[in-house]
Amino acid sequence: MCGTHTTVFACLAHVLFSFRAGSYAIICNHWVTRKLPR
Repeated sequence: MCGTHTTVFACLAHVLFSFRAGSYAIICNHWVTRKLPR
C-alpha cells in the first residue's frame, strides 16, 4: 500500500482527518465534562 503518489496522499489525508477528528472529540468531551454540574 501507499505505493503511488495518489495512495500516499490518500493515506496521509486519512490519517490527518482521523487525528483531527479524534482531537475534536477529546476537546468536545473535555468541554462537555467541564460544563456539566458536579
